[in-house]
Amino acid sequence: MEGRNIDLLKKAVDVLTRSGARSTLTHAQYELAVKLKIEGRHDEAQLALREFRESAMATGNKAWIERADDTMRRWSKTGDTPKVSSKERKVANLAQAGLSNGEIANRLHLTTSTVEFHLSNVYRKLAISGRSELRSILVPIL
Repeated sequence: MEGRNIDLLKKAVDVLTRSGARSTLTHAQYELAVKLKIEGRHDEAQLALREFRESAMATGNKAWIERADDTMRRWSKTGDTPKVSSKERKVANLAQAGLSNGEIANRLHLTTSTVEFHLSNVYRKLAISGRSELRSILVPIL
């Protein structure tokens, strides 16, 4: 399933590149870069991130340019982190959906501290600062 999601995102980027829908293309490139990072495909993630930055520059959208620069800076500090584990994905997806740590713990039969541990690992691996940035990633961490 994991590779399938990446393949679909790559196809979306390809179609959007040909369509000229620059803003949507930029967004899809960002999502692709994040998904590749989640999968531990670091070289591909860096390439997708550079392409995302180029698209952001072409659109002149300052928010996307800032996100690209910030993400590049943070990812350069994390290096080649391991891919997000299946348990971390489950916890992250529930957090992304808006559940509290206690609700996630109850649903997955974990302790709250275990949920916090998994979320911390996800934040570190994706080089994001917390839940608000996790929610800004539109592609589920499947």
